Formats: sequence, C-alpha cells, structure tokens
Amino acid sequence: MRVQSPNADAVDAPLRFWRPFPREVADIICGEGAVGAVPIHTHEVLQVMLPASRFAVVDGRGTAVVVRPGQVHVAGPLELHGARRLDDAPCAMRVILVATDALPSLGAGLPALRRGGAAYDIHQAIVDDPDLYAELWGLIGELRGPLVALANVPRLLACLTRLLDGLAAHSTRVPRPPAGRQAAGVGRVRDHLRAHIAENRSLDELARVAGLSKFYLLRAFRRAHGVTPHEYQMQLRLAHAWRFIGEGRPLSRTTYDAGFADQSHLTRRFAALFGVTPARYARQLAVPPGAAPSSARGTDRSAAASAA
Repeated sequence: MRVQSPNADAVDAPLRFWRPFPREVADIICGEGAVGAVPIHTHEVLQVMLPASRFAVVDGRGTAVVVRPGQVHVAGPLELHGARRLDDAPCAMRVILVATDALPSLGAGLPALRRGGAAYDIHQAIVDDPDLYAELWGLIGELRGPLVALANVPRLLACLTRLLDGLAAHSTRVPRPPAGRQAAGVGRVRDHLRAHIAENRSLDELARVAGLSKFYLLRAFRRAHGVTPHEYQMQLRLAHAWRFIGEGRPLSRTTYDAGFADQSHLTRRFAALFGVTPARYARQLAVPPGAAPSSARGTDRSAAASAA
C-alpha cells in the first residue's frame, strides 16, 4: 500500500496538532507532518503513530526499530521514545494522542495491559495490521476539517479498541532492558520522580530511595532509561506542560504547575523538544486545521513573543 506523505516538503518543520472534538466529548489530539527527527520525549497519554514513510523509532537508550506504512506504533503513557530518518527520507507520520481517562472504555483486551490495576503496562509495540492502519489513516484525514461530525467519535474509539485488542496477537514488542540487581531501586526512583514531578529532588535523596550509591544509581538508571534521573524529571515536566496546555491552562499557571523556574525556561525547553512554542501549540489546539490561516506554517516569532 502506498501512502502519500502528509507534508513531504516540510522536512524539519514542526508537526501540526489539533483537537478534532471538544475535550468533554473525546479527549483526543491529532497531529501530522514530516520532520527530520523526533527527539526523545514522553507524554502522559497513549500515543498511536501511523508512519507515512520508512524510519526508525528509538527509545531512551537508543534501541531502534524500523517502522513502515501499514504498521501502527503504540507508545504507552510515560514511555520515552523518538524517531530518526533512514536514507535521508523524512519521518512522515500521523499521530493520535489519547488521554488515559479514555482508556478504560476501550476494548476487552485492555485489562491484560494493566499493571496493579492502575498503570497501563503498554510500553511500546508495533502492530502489523494494514487494514486497521488504512482505516485510522483515512479517519484522521476526515478529522482535519473545521467541522467534524461527532459520529466520528465512536468510529475512532472502535479503531482504538481493535488496536489495543490486537496488541497481544499482532504486535512486535520494542525490546526492553534486562532486569538487573539494581532494577528495583531504579523502579523506586522512577516512581518517586513521577510522584514529585514539579519538585526538585537531590541525587542524595534519590540514592536513599533506591538503596544504592549515587554512582550505581546514575549508571543503573541510565542503563534502564537512557537518561539520568535529572533528565528524566525534565522529560516528565515537559509532558506535564504538554497536558496542561491541552487542558487550556494559562501559560503562567502551566509554568508553575509543571515545575519550571519561569515562563522563558518553559518556552525554551518546550520548543527545543517539540519544535513549537507553548503559545503556538495552544493556538494550534484552539483553531481547527481547515480554519487555520495560511501563515500557520510560518515562523514562530509571534508565538515566542506572546509566550514571553
């Protein structure tokens, strides 16, 4: 199956995001574009990605798995992942971000993806289902207009149900690091950072939580996640900010609630990771794609100015 790149001439341009439905109807965000690379990042939501070109999906440790059109990549909440090009071709894709509040209503197979009755143990997987891919691809295209029929909500949820139900039977799991003797301590630190995202935590405190020396903690944490605990906490804060902006919180409050020193710090970090400033991302969600002005793909100067 041949799929046209959604924005093949916009290599190294930011992905364009939009909210197809009112948040109270379906807390879902869509996006599309073609970029040179996607930095390692995470979200507090389920991410479903449809590649329109062949490229590599990578995790925090740099482990790469090639994806292609016809496959669906799934990344669970708080999974570190990114993408890099192959053969100088852009990473062209469409994505759907589904809030975790919507997950309990999706699919009989979902309970098997739960751990401890709370956190979703989805991690990362590639579902090889060309029919489902084609249906999701076409549906996202229908969700791009300024007026989207609410009848598309059950259609989208049905596709997501099929996707989650098919994870066990038709998916390839992205390899995870082998468990070592420090794994339990690293897990405690990871959970501790997730519970205190906006609060500064010293390495001494994290070493006590892990029951390891600072040296062993840094080495074991990087082996498991590809980043240091401090870098991991920054990823969590940026994911927090992404969600808060999607909820419509003012940037001044988002800055404080996500744990950033000031708004300029948030803007720099957010733009470096996601390729778009917080202010511009907020405007993207507020304006449907079909109603967006022609300058929406221009420079980001005005957004940076309004975010300062």
